Amino acid sequence: MDRTSQADQFIPQQLAGVPEPLKRWAQERDVLRAYESGDVIVSPCKWDDKILYMIAGRATVFLMDSEGRKVAVDTLQPGDIFGEVSFFTGSPWPSDSQLVAEAPCRIVEISGEDFEILLRKETDFTLPLVKNLVRKIIRLDRNVFQNKLKRGALQKMIGKEEHVFPD
Repeated sequence: MDRTSQADQFIPQQLAGVPEPLKRWAQERDVLRAYESGDVIVSPCKWDDKILYMIAGRATVFLMDSEGRKVAVDTLQPGDIFGEVSFFTGSPWPSDSQLVAEAPCRIVEISGEDFEILLRKETDFTLPLVKNLVRKIIRLDRNVFQNKLKRGALQKMIGKEEHVFPD
C-alpha cells in the first residue's frame, strides 16, 4: 500500500543519487511514493501509464504461471525503472505481473507523458537510463543462459540409464 502523505515532503537526502533533471522535476510535483516490505506496488491487471523510478529499497517483479503461482523474474534496486517496456512498446504490461516491495522502497512515479518529455529534453537523464536498460538486458541474458545450462544438465541427467527407476 502506498504510504505517502502530503506531509511527507521531499528532503534532499531522499533524492541522493537521482539524476539531476529527474530530481528537479520530482521536487516540483507530488510524485514520491513510499512502500513497506511486502507491499504490492503494482498488482496484476492494475497498471496505468506510469513509469516507476526506484530511488531506495528493493522490489521483485513476479509473473504468475497458469496455476497462479508467482515466479520471480527480476529484482529492482535503486536506479532501476519499471514500466518502461510498456512505454517503449506501446503494449500494456502483462496482466499476470506483479511488483512487490522486498524492503522499504521510495519510488518516483512518472507519467508516460512526463517520461517522454524527460527523455527528449534532459540528456543527463536519458544517458543513465539507457545504461540502466543495457545492464537490465545483460542481466536477463545471463538469466536465460543460466536457465539453458540448468535445462541441459537436467536433460543429460534424465537421459542417463542409471537414472531410470526400476520396475
